[in-house]
Amino acid sequence: DVKLSPAAKAHGRLARADGAPLRGPRVVTVSRPIDGLDPKAVVLASGEFIVRDLPAGQPIELEAWATGFEIRRAQLDSIHAGELCELGTLVLETGIALEGKVFDETGRVRAGVLVRAEPRFASRTRFGTSAARRSFATQSDEDGRFRFSGLEPDEYQLCAGFDSFSDNRTRLFLGKEKTAEAVFL
Repeated sequence: DVKLSPAAKAHGRLARADGAPLRGPRVVTVSRPIDGLDPKAVVLASGEFIVRDLPAGQPIELEAWATGFEIRRAQLDSIHAGELCELGTLVLETGIALEGKVFDETGRVRAGVLVRAEPRFASRTRFGTSAARRSFATQSDEDGRFRFSGLEPDEYQLCAGFDSFSDNRTRLFLGKEKTAEAVFL
C-alpha cells in the first residue's frame, strides 16, 4: 500500500539589512537532496517566498540569496505533514566586493576580457553549486576595470582570458573585509 501524506511548506520574507525588499533575482532553495521530492520555491517582488513540497519529519536547510548579497541559511528541524512553517524575515547582508583592473603584458589596459572568480571550497547542492559559492564571471570595462559583489569569505581563483593569450590565473583569500582588489598583468 502507498500512503500519501500532504507535504509541508515554509513561508518567509527576504529583506536587506535596512528592511527594504531585495530587488533583482532572488532565490530560495533546499541545500541538500531530498529523496523523491523536488521542493519548489516562489519568490514575489515584495520579497515574500513560499517553498512547497517539503518532506515532513526530517531536518531541512533552506538557502536564500540575491545578487550582491551573502547567502542566508534557515534550518527547519522537523515539520509536520501539511504544516506551514513561518520563518519570518530572512535578512541578507551585503557580500564582499572584489574589484580589479586587467592589463596585458605590455602594461596596456584590456577591455572586454572575461574575468572569473571561482571559490576553492565550493559547497555542492542538489541543484549544482550554491549561490554564495558559485563561480562569478564578468567582463572588464573600457578602462580595464572589473567588479564582483556578493562574495563570501573563501579562497578564490581568479582567471582572466585574453583574446589570443592563455588564461592568467591568480589565487587570493577574501576574509571578512568588505572590499578587496586584484590586478592582472
